[in-house]
Amino acid sequence: MFLAWLLDPKGSHGLGGYPFVLLCRSASRSTWGNQSAAWSRMAALARSQAIDVSPNERNPREHILEDGSRPDIMISNVVLEGVPDEGWPPQVIIEQKVGAVIKLDQLDNYRRIVTAGTSNDFLGIILAPRAHFSPRHIDFLKGGNRWTGIDYQQLHDDLLSPCLRHHALPSRTSFLLNEYIQNLRVMKGSSMGVISQETSELALQLWNKHKEAIRLMAEALREVPEAADTAEELAEKGSDSQVSILNLTINGHEIKESSVRDFMTTFITHLKNSGLMAKAEKLELIPYKAGGRRYFIARKDENEGGDKFKNPVKVFDWFVDAKRSYENVLTCCTRFAKDLGCDIGGSIISPE
Repeated sequence: MFLAWLLDPKGSHGLGGYPFVLLCRSASRSTWGNQSAAWSRMAALARSQAIDVSPNERNPREHILEDGSRPDIMISNVVLEGVPDEGWPPQVIIEQKVGAVIKLDQLDNYRRIVTAGTSNDFLGIILAPRAHFSPRHIDFLKGGNRWTGIDYQQLHDDLLSPCLRHHALPSRTSFLLNEYIQNLRVMKGSSMGVISQETSELALQLWNKHKEAIRLMAEALREVPEAADTAEELAEKGSDSQVSILNLTINGHEIKESSVRDFMTTFITHLKNSGLMAKAEKLELIPYKAGGRRYFIARKDENEGGDKFKNPVKVFDWFVDAKRSYENVLTCCTRFAKDLGCDIGGSIISPE
């Protein structure tokens, strides 16, 4: 596994313990967890050159826990300079997801097994695409489970990109890092949302100059099967980059959020609390189509025909697909609310 190789200070990448320090700093900045102080302490005080990482070049097999389970990456022998050994060294587990869903019972099981019968501490990192972190997962990470969430864009910005800029980076390691980043962008045929700072700045310049043309192009391309995914991403990224606000009033109640995910969560929550989701079920409005074979709200995170939602968000008993432009979300929410007999009004409030 590439990430285990990069984190191993004894690896042939030539960066020593530098990648591990970067990972600790990244985990300390994550908003998906409550172990910032512990990760900051490790970043500042850990003897990064002495840690043991499994798997590694010398032994490519994953570490096997007592119950037979195999964490993706196990890090041990984390010793802090000048810190008493009580509760240390901690056992660090990194679980990496790409296409698979995050299983909270699996994460909790790792923690229980590693800490059973010992006073040693535990810290975990779950690495996954941003879309995989649902409100339920974030609540788990912010609880007392000692896991921290990092998405692939954060991994790129905080770990991979700084390694590429290292003054003593060997050419072979540079090549492998660039290959890994490129693979993240096209992993299993879907975007991982990993882009460089240069690409992001260029895209924003193009958007500011040609925003109306890009919006029209994205809307038109939605009807072209081979370009539909890219079109949705274009439309959504364009709206998000301007930090616009989605605003909808339902029967006098205002819903206002700056992201599609947050807006849909608040929208469904309000409808449920108002008894309107129960009404929608009674009227057999769910699954509710957004157009073509795509569902807007459904009981499962898949469209007609079985295609999975691109950016599924679970809110109570329902799934919505947050992979939509602001305009499309507002249109679908308005139509759904009207079908429920609501008085509505809505708009997209753009920044100054």
